[in-house]
Amino acid sequence: MPIGMGGKTIADVAIDVKRTFGDEAGIQINDTDIIRWVGEAEREILITNPILKAVATTYVTAGVSEYDITDIEMFSIQSIRFNGVKLEYRSFQEAEEYIMNDDPKGEASGDPQMWYEWGGTIILYPSPSSDSPDALKIYYVREPPAFNDVTNTLHVPNKYYPNIVQYVLAKAYEMDEDQSSSQLKMNQFNARLGTLSEAENSNNGMDTYPRITIREEDAW
Repeated sequence: MPIGMGGKTIADVAIDVKRTFGDEAGIQINDTDIIRWVGEAEREILITNPILKAVATTYVTAGVSEYDITDIEMFSIQSIRFNGVKLEYRSFQEAEEYIMNDDPKGEASGDPQMWYEWGGTIILYPSPSSDSPDALKIYYVREPPAFNDVTNTLHVPNKYYPNIVQYVLAKAYEMDEDQSSSQLKMNQFNARLGTLSEAENSNNGMDTYPRITIREEDAW
């Protein structure tokens, strides 16, 4: 679980958004809209900041190069390791071209050196030459579960809460055809997300976890 997770819910977002928007009665923007927009905001956050980190471990079988990952709720794959060694990623087209040039019959075996993906299947090359329990480790970003109620808790840490509110306000103003206010809130969302991204990246490899102070003008 990411550090700084809290108990903020969609209901909290709805209160702050409706109050700022001037629609506390929920006449113009309803909870269904807000639930959808919060889900969109979380996915936008994950594109820039892969914070919902997880690891999946898979048994490797000799001679088997393809491994189905469709049962794992993945937003994106960050890295794949075989027996602790990071595998090179190649696009499907790059991998196919490489194999056609060097091993057209696909007969090579040994410790895999690279991976590529097609339709929810990870393909290793060369094929593993021996069975290896828990040899394949997939480091990935979790797909946030869908929201279905305002009582649902947000999946991202509390420090991203203002971003969620900014994004939802941008969508609310857009629906109200107030393009200037919508663009302002989206700019604030992106700027603050960039600041958080820099802080996340600067903390890589560190044993301490700096707190981030948000200026008053950065709030929604």
